[in-house]
Amino acid sequence: FIIPEGVVEGEHTLTLAGNFNTGGAFATSTGIVISQDAVVVDVPAVDTQAGKSFASTEILLLVAALVLLAVLIVGLRRRRKSAQTLPEAHRAN
Repeated sequence: FIIPEGVVEGEHTLTLAGNFNTGGAFATSTGIVISQDAVVVDVPAVDTQAGKSFASTEILLLVAALVLLAVLIVGLRRRRKSAQTLPEAHRAN
């Protein structure tokens, strides 16, 4: 972001306050320190392709888990239905 010329060195706080549409009040603050000493931080580049493949893998795992859950539910329902149709002597205790 751009800091305007002539800002005094030191700590500054920006506070925003207002009301939600529902009538509740809110307030938020953020702080910044202005200094003449520049600090340069070298941030490594982020590989965006790795994030996409992770998301794809995550989605595949989720779909597989949902399919397994559906199969288990169907199996349980069939077992209950077959247990209800068996004669009394053949039912498990």
